Amino acid sequence: MKSNITIKDVAMYANVSPATVSLVINNRSGVSAETKNKVLFAIKKLNYKPNQAARNLIMQRPSAIGLVVTNIENPFYSELIHYVQEEVDNTDYSLLLGISNDSVKKEIKAIEDMVTRDVGGLIIVPSRDGEDNLHHLYALKELQIPFVFITSAYNGIQSDCIMSDLEKGMYDATMYLLRKNKRKIYFITEKRLLRLSEDRICGYIRAYKECDLKYNDEYIIETNPTVESGIKITQKILEHDTPDAIITVNALLSLGVMKCIKDKELSVPENISVICFDELSYSSLLYTPITTVKQPLYEICHEAVSLLCSRIDGNDEPYKVQYYPTEMIIRHSS
Repeated sequence: MKSNITIKDVAMYANVSPATVSLVINNRSGVSAETKNKVLFAIKKLNYKPNQAARNLIMQRPSAIGLVVTNIENPFYSELIHYVQEEVDNTDYSLLLGISNDSVKKEIKAIEDMVTRDVGGLIIVPSRDGEDNLHHLYALKELQIPFVFITSAYNGIQSDCIMSDLEKGMYDATMYLLRKNKRKIYFITEKRLLRLSEDRICGYIRAYKECDLKYNDEYIIETNPTVESGIKITQKILEHDTPDAIITVNALLSLGVMKCIKDKELSVPENISVICFDELSYSSLLYTPITTVKQPLYEICHEAVSLLCSRIDGNDEPYKVQYYPTEMIIRHSS
């Protein structure tokens, strides 16, 4: 028998999940007597020696907080990781990081791995394809492991959520352009059913309605949030139309939009104005400094970590959903 027996070996021997083994080690509720006995027998049979993390579980002292983000190629999420790490460093916890790459399967795997590693709670950026597959989050609730959504949320489950007021941010950006007599305002976003798209679209429509103007639903375009997608979508738009303005759901898309406009020998903002969500370190350094809708990311991360720590400590108040105001930073692109 191998000497380095792990919690996964115990789970396999007992024919249960690693999360169930963690429950037994932690002496938490939610495990039947029969299953608990199977796990305890497997621990004894395999001569499993809990590591420090498992010993912390036995003493009901979680040692880590988990953070699951979607895409670290997006500087917005790299900055989010930085701020969360700073906040966790001020606690007694360490930070476990998982990258879903906008795949709910990878999100599930990251969360399951963290459950086996003494995670006391999780901060989660929802993936793009996860809305119809939330069983892993209901499993966290059954395990009594708290989690907080950050920057967005799944619509299909109640939980704490800390994010920007995306509806108001989009309303402000659209209204700003409408007041400058821009009428054909395209919005390039992600899947419409995502919370981060839904809220922004509501703000976009509200601005048109308050100006007694009709919006064109064809101006709202779904795509992947990448530079390459920004280029391709703008090329398609310019094949049949010349917008007055384009708003993008993130900064990466705006880089693609502006490159395509330049390649077509058009000018920003003389021919087409551009606004994007998310203020990044290079936003003011581009050849055409870009107008942004800035999200207060530090404040969001600070509150998310603080709230999660309070949940780990036993705060059982009703779920908290907090929206932080955005800020428009006007630059040459608009």
